[in-house]
Amino acid sequence: MSAAIASYREAVPVLLADIGDRAVSARCKAVDALLAAHELAARLRQPQLADVTTEMIRLADTALDWPEPSPGIVHAAIEPLLADKNLHQLIRPVLERAVDRFRADSHNHIGSLQMMRRIEPDPADQQQIEQRILAAYTDHAEQLDGLPKLMRLEEAAVFARDHGLTDALDEIRRTQQKLRPEDLGLTRTITPFQFPTALVDASRAAIDSAADLPAALRTIATAVPVLADPIDAEQHGLLRLPTAHLNLNGPVVTAFSEEGIATGTGRTDAHVFSLGIHGVLIEAQLDQLHERFAPTEEQLLDQLSNPPLAPATRMRGLARALRAFWEHEDDIAITLALPRVEGLLRRRIQAADVAFIQHHQGDRPGQVSQLGSLITDMGKAGYPEPWPTVFRTLVGGPIDGMNLRNNVLHDLVDTPPRHHIALVIQAALSLLFVPLEDPADSGAPAADD
Repeated sequence: MSAAIASYREAVPVLLADIGDRAVSARCKAVDALLAAHELAARLRQPQLADVTTEMIRLADTALDWPEPSPGIVHAAIEPLLADKNLHQLIRPVLERAVDRFRADSHNHIGSLQMMRRIEPDPADQQQIEQRILAAYTDHAEQLDGLPKLMRLEEAAVFARDHGLTDALDEIRRTQQKLRPEDLGLTRTITPFQFPTALVDASRAAIDSAADLPAALRTIATAVPVLADPIDAEQHGLLRLPTAHLNLNGPVVTAFSEEGIATGTGRTDAHVFSLGIHGVLIEAQLDQLHERFAPTEEQLLDQLSNPPLAPATRMRGLARALRAFWEHEDDIAITLALPRVEGLLRRRIQAADVAFIQHHQGDRPGQVSQLGSLITDMGKAGYPEPWPTVFRTLVGGPIDGMNLRNNVLHDLVDTPPRHHIALVIQAALSLLFVPLEDPADSGAPAADD
């Protein structure tokens, strides 16, 4: 091991002596060699550790004198040494120089300040450094416009929150809230998609073959969505880039992934895309049902009512939603249909004898389960897949997919497209007509309620 450490160290001056076209890559290899030597010496407690450490600090200090900025080398050489308190006094002057050297480079200026904070033992001095970091974030945000400004303010807000800087956090929030969606410079990207007409024709034909209105409603309700596997999407060459999900009512970032795909996001995106296709087919079936039967509100109410699961007083709203859908009053249709979904699901969970109430505890009042918990319990109630996944993608929370329930009922979006409204109506109908499985059974469908 001593020989390996010595070899790494001997390579450093040779690499640093390269001043040709390969100088940059040679310098990166030099710091990598020292990092490898340090890792070996530290892990095996070799006597060369002190000398390697000195050489790492010297390299970082030397890199600050190079004509071109080399923050990656400086920070790479210093990072492994931060955990050793005995080295802090040696590291501090280098970091102070780095803070000044990278002042025009916001990212590395802040990175150097954050390293300084990690080696600062005095709480008062830590707070001063935190204020400098926060100022660096906000000053840089002021120099930016559009989405980069929003993302920098987000970083500032996270830092202020994590370090208990409450007043600063409130100020950042107020600044961020002044940004309008049009200030972000976002561009809508549309990819033309030739929808196979044969699928639409087949969907309409299924309604034409129904014996009567009840059979047609049941056909729509029990049309099982096919949810794509995200691996299939990757095999077809879809590109994944760093992604930020925004709520433009803030504006605020709801989720972000530097790696290009957050955990679960690929599957969620695939499910949203699949449901979009399914929604077009359900929209066609609903329109065909109207064209063939032209049911009145009372005729619909007669088919939809089924006390106590679906009392007429509640189902009138769903009947009106269908009528509004056919009259292209989309905002009325979606507003009427969404509450029916949650109400029907709660009563269906109750009918399946699944607990959905929480008792009061201390200052917390007793309550019934909200929509997210009800969807989680669909499996217990006997709903086979993919229905629980469909519901979560359609009306679950902001990281689950479309989030239609929150977005629409909290007035966070404009009226959704018509095929999304069709999906909500189908979700309500499925709660009336989809047969449930016995959760304790192997999977044979039980009789419908």
